[in-house]
Amino acid sequence: MVHMPADVLYECNTCAKKFSRKAHLKRHLRIHEPEKPFKCHLCNYRWAIHGYLTMVL
Repeated sequence: MVHMPADVLYECNTCAKKFSRKAHLKRHLRIHEPEKPFKCHLCNYRWAIHGYLTMVL
C-alpha cells in the first residue's frame, strides 16, 4: 500500500474545502451540481449524494 504525505491536499475550486483524498473531493464536487436526484419523502428536501441526509426524530 502506498501512503500519500499528509500535506498533499485536493481543493474544491468552488468552495475551497480541502480533502486528503481525491475520491473524497470527487464525491464532494457533486454537492455543487444542480442535479439533486435524492428526495426526502417527508419534506421534499433534495440533495445530490445518497446517504448525506439522516432522519432525526
